[in-house]
Amino acid sequence: MSKPQLLQPKTWAFLKEIQDTGVLGKYDKAFYVAGTVMYGVTLAFYVLLAMWVDDKFTEKEPGHSNTVLGRQVKLLYVVVGLHVAIGLAVLYDAIHKAGKNILLQTFIIGAGTFNTIYLIVPLTFSILNFDSDDSLYFIYALCSFASACISNAMMLALLFAIFHAKTVNTLSAPAGKKLKSLVF
Repeated sequence: MSKPQLLQPKTWAFLKEIQDTGVLGKYDKAFYVAGTVMYGVTLAFYVLLAMWVDDKFTEKEPGHSNTVLGRQVKLLYVVVGLHVAIGLAVLYDAIHKAGKNILLQTFIIGAGTFNTIYLIVPLTFSILNFDSDDSLYFIYALCSFASACISNAMMLALLFAIFHAKTVNTLSAPAGKKLKSLVF
């Protein structure tokens, strides 16, 4: 087996595994592009949200770093940093590990879950403290949360499809019978 190359996705371990299961069929490249685009869209909305909140609250409270709003700004920058780290971890995993490293998967899933759940804070804050000047705050918070949820759904859908494809392929039916579906 040849060594995986960064600029040659056909050599990536996880992409090979996806193709081997056949869960994406002829839509595999479209799914890869959609996943990459969703990562970028989510990152863009995280950055827009963090910058807007930082700018807005710096205007209102110049020394806001030790207030509730200041902590919100700091945590939004943590969300941006975690998203970048998650992207790098996913890239490394896709190239080398193909989801087989539990610690790496724990970091990816845990950090992504933290980000998604934390986004409820600015979204709720934007709804409860809405005034006409804060409509961008609401839009950025809503789009950040929505894009994170869609990205998570894409990841989970792919993982469940791979799980089911591998399970059906490895289970055997009693002699003379066909295995049609899984029953738990």
